[in-house]
Amino acid sequence: LPQCVVYCQLQATRHIRGLWATDGMDCSIQGGHQGMCIGHKCRPVGCDNRLDSLARLDACGSCNGDGSLCNVIQGSRNQIIEKKDLGLYIPLLTIPENVRSLRVWNNCSQQYFAVGVGYEMVVNSNLTIGPSKTVWAAETSLSYERGSGVEALRGQGPTTQELFIYVCYCFLILRTDCCISTVVNLSLH
Repeated sequence: LPQCVVYCQLQATRHIRGLWATDGMDCSIQGGHQGMCIGHKCRPVGCDNRLDSLARLDACGSCNGDGSLCNVIQGSRNQIIEKKDLGLYIPLLTIPENVRSLRVWNNCSQQYFAVGVGYEMVVNSNLTIGPSKTVWAAETSLSYERGSGVEALRGQGPTTQELFIYVCYCFLILRTDCCISTVVNLSLH
């Protein structure tokens, strides 16, 4: 289908008609980049709001940046599991609001993590291991993947609320070399 055409279906006849979009209407360029309809063509608009600009946001959310304005937080946690910890959500990490990108992963099949926003669990709620899925939370698309002994959560923000990461142990393991690791990019803006 051509770009910068608005399609309408006439209710009485079900006939579909295409009309040229008004100049200034948003459109998408190949690769998911933002564009604007001008003269019946979709032209790129960069993050600097200039027509035909190729300026893009970096991982920190800076227009045409090099990623140097982020405060990168990385960490991991190894833990000895006790019987009293079975079947409980144990707080692992609080991700603050305004996070631009995040990755959390777990290499242990005997534990899994859950994600909460406010008082709502959005991934692995009710002590149930859920399937891979994408959820919308804190105004951010979070992709949760599970398989082959690895669990991962990825998201591109900025987030608008704190995210809470919990770990839950389903099986009794006295010692573990399992590790949950995180990489979180915080914007300094």
